[in-house]
Amino acid sequence: MFFPVERFKIWLALDCDMKFCALGRRGDSHFDVVISLAIFIVFMGWFFAFVQPQFSKSISPRTALAGLDAAISSAYWEVEYSVLFLESEDKGIFPVAAELPFNWSEDHVEFLPERDFKILDGMLFFTASGNESKFIVAHSGLNITGRMSSQCRIYSDENSFTSSGVRAEFGPKGLNSLEYKNNTVMGNLYFFLNDEEVIPENHTSEYSGFAVFKGFKAGDNSILYAGFCNSSRVFTMVRSNSEKQVRLRFFLKNMTHYYVDNERYGPIDEIPAGGFGNFSRLFFYDNETGRGIAIAFNTNVSLNRSEGGENVLDFSVLAKSVYFWISPFDNAENLSFSGYRSWFGVIRKVRALNPYFFSGRNKFSHLINRTGYLINITCPSFNYSEGTVGNEIANIYARTFVEYAVYDNGRVERCIVHEEVSQ
Repeated sequence: MFFPVERFKIWLALDCDMKFCALGRRGDSHFDVVISLAIFIVFMGWFFAFVQPQFSKSISPRTALAGLDAAISSAYWEVEYSVLFLESEDKGIFPVAAELPFNWSEDHVEFLPERDFKILDGMLFFTASGNESKFIVAHSGLNITGRMSSQCRIYSDENSFTSSGVRAEFGPKGLNSLEYKNNTVMGNLYFFLNDEEVIPENHTSEYSGFAVFKGFKAGDNSILYAGFCNSSRVFTMVRSNSEKQVRLRFFLKNMTHYYVDNERYGPIDEIPAGGFGNFSRLFFYDNETGRGIAIAFNTNVSLNRSEGGENVLDFSVLAKSVYFWISPFDNAENLSFSGYRSWFGVIRKVRALNPYFFSGRNKFSHLINRTGYLINITCPSFNYSEGTVGNEIANIYARTFVEYAVYDNGRVERCIVHEEVSQ
């Protein structure tokens, strides 16, 4: 079949136009997709940038509460304490001088059961009764004020003290005389270290309610006397900076006999010329009246007759420090001295919450430096609360655990600590 040339040209032209038209429509659809995708990406970016939906991060409670834990750690302190054991032959109330093996300041020490006490020259002084056997001595960083004050009184002035029939008078060298019920029983008590007399340079007098302390200082050497209210016992101690031959010299008055044990006793003027040793307790008394004094040392000593007059005696021992009790009595028929033995147990240290830290408010805010936290501490003797997590919608991390609080006297309490923090 033959077509006219004009009709063929028209058909070809029409066909070509249709192809080009089809190609143009496909290109337009690709362009729309690109534009749509770009608009979607821009929208999502704007959405995340400005709307900020709350997607929670996975944070462990320990991490969230770490700041609170660090703040609470600032409320910890350390208290050290030891048990003081006491064995006594006495059934009444008597003074005690215990060697303190710790370098503790009296201002930071608590004593339980509570009572008056004094720490001086490495000794702990207090009064006890025969039925007491254990005490707690604790040391902390707390400066302790307002201690209980004994209602007992002892009469004292710069150069003497008087208690329970005993009067001690002091001079520049130490004890000048000791009287019992108005009768002089001992005097001129002088100390020698390596045969050199201790000549004090100064002396002090300290009144502590339940006791009076007279101190004498000579270079690195010291002498201490103490008298106690409601007690006729007198404490005496000499202390040096190194081990030396310590000799104590004194005279006796209104005394006729001595007694150490069943093998060493008799008239004072019949004490062997070379003396005798290896004893810690000795009794001197008047055979007619029965009155006398007991002397009890902390260690074994030797006794010698001294030149220089009747009834002048001296004790000697090699030691760094020596102390003894002088105790008057009225009846020599039953010669005994109700002594005691004291010693400290091991020292223990406790690190726990400091109850005194929580006496105010907002103790942790300057350390936490944020809002949205809560700390509750509940103990038998005190409660503390700080902060709030508010009512806003947030993730709340919380933790409750057991902690302990320790007081300056070593007493420990079990506490409950509750923490909360909002994220």
